[in-house]
Amino acid sequence: MELLNIHKTIWFTFWVFFGMLACNPPQPSPSPSSPQPVTTEKPTAGFTRIKETLIRGDRSQKKIALIISADRFAEGGDIVRKALAKHRVKASFFLTGRFYRDTTRHALILGL
Repeated sequence: MELLNIHKTIWFTFWVFFGMLACNPPQPSPSPSSPQPVTTEKPTAGFTRIKETLIRGDRSQKKIALIISADRFAEGGDIVRKALAKHRVKASFFLTGRFYRDTTRHALILGL
């Protein structure tokens, strides 16, 4: 008799659970109904905003923004560092955590 009651309880729980799912099926994640708002922040004087993200500097000046990224490999890092220093060129570096974790690259990173 006790075994029969356990089975009834299990079946009841099963039907309640799936009955709830049938009445309230999981809903997909809401998608944005409109694009995310674009920042209205004005760029620095002398820069022109192109579309939403690209900013162009004064085209009459001979300047470029140099960005160097590194993840797994550092070959040529010393050559790049020396060339930038020799010509007094400023650059931005994007280095991943994997690049930083390699202790053999710490001297190179500090030299940039």
